[in-house]
Amino acid sequence: MTKAYVKNRSYEILTEDDLAVLRDLSCEQRELFFSRNPHLKRAFKDRLIAIALCQGAAQHFVDRSTGVKDFDIWWFYPEHPTARYPHRARKEVYCSLPRFGTRRVDLMGRAIDSRIVRHYSGDPIACIREYLRQGRTETASLLARKAVVGLHPCTIYDKIIWPE
Repeated sequence: MTKAYVKNRSYEILTEDDLAVLRDLSCEQRELFFSRNPHLKRAFKDRLIAIALCQGAAQHFVDRSTGVKDFDIWWFYPEHPTARYPHRARKEVYCSLPRFGTRRVDLMGRAIDSRIVRHYSGDPIACIREYLRQGRTETASLLARKAVVGLHPCTIYDKIIWPE
């Protein structure tokens, strides 16, 4: 998409339709991530815990007063015993939403400690909450400062994961 995007905050309400656009975009970009990084495909592609909207835009979804400057979307995976998820991997794309104009979308991923994943197996919300609660990494601590809203799988779509 074009890089001529809106730089100031929008205070428009972020709707479920907007979340659906972001979910679809994040799923498409995840596929592209693995086509660019085939060495990670086997370890992570089929092991997705969840996709979530995080930080400022997620906080705006919750409180409707923070405003949206950009969208930060995170893919969460279980740790793999022999492969490391590249913690610096970040993809920047642009997305147009009718009320928000064209906004930057940052897509990133993290591997969650396998003990957390085993303990909360089958419950992506509990898994992410425990990851944030423990705050063992800089990323977990930063993400816990603002809201987290589920995008995928459908069982967590539009659910407020954080704060609890």
